[in-house]
Amino acid sequence: TIYYNNTGDGNANRVWVNDTLPPGVVFWSSSVPPASFSGRNYYWVFANVAPGARSLTITVRVTAAAQSGSTQVNGAFANYTDQLNRKMESSGAWANFTVRRPAIKVEKTASPSVAVGGTIVTYTIYFNNTGTTPSAKVWINDTLPNDVTYLASSWPFSWRSGQRFGWNFTNVGVGPHS
Repeated sequence: TIYYNNTGDGNANRVWVNDTLPPGVVFWSSSVPPASFSGRNYYWVFANVAPGARSLTITVRVTAAAQSGSTQVNGAFANYTDQLNRKMESSGAWANFTVRRPAIKVEKTASPSVAVGGTIVTYTIYFNNTGTTPSAKVWINDTLPNDVTYLASSWPFSWRSGQRFGWNFTNVGVGPHS
């Protein structure tokens, strides 16, 4: 949210608000449509701004390329002219946020590691969220070898197609899971 405040006693003839988006986000929407934009820079122009406080809300979406732990620095600047169309002193402000992402690592083990016909083998699939925030959804897909028969699993599978099985998990917290 960008706040701009005419603290004077007369109207500002024109107010220009310029917002430069950080590289880890893309413009999604704003409470007032931008007058124009160029690359990562968005511009709004307001006419005859009376004394008082106002705000402009800009919504952005974090890109897939934004690295977890990166700080996204957003700067906004306002310029204005007075009633006589004289350019007045500009001002700027910054707001930051840090990107947090889940990071799922998977590993599969078999026990025992050597088996003969009729032996029950237990596969364990470990999935560890090593990120800094829960994952909204995790899909685990596993294909069993043709020479084994599925008997059971500690979690019911979400789908099955022959020897292929899938499990869907929601809100997977940070830490180890299996």
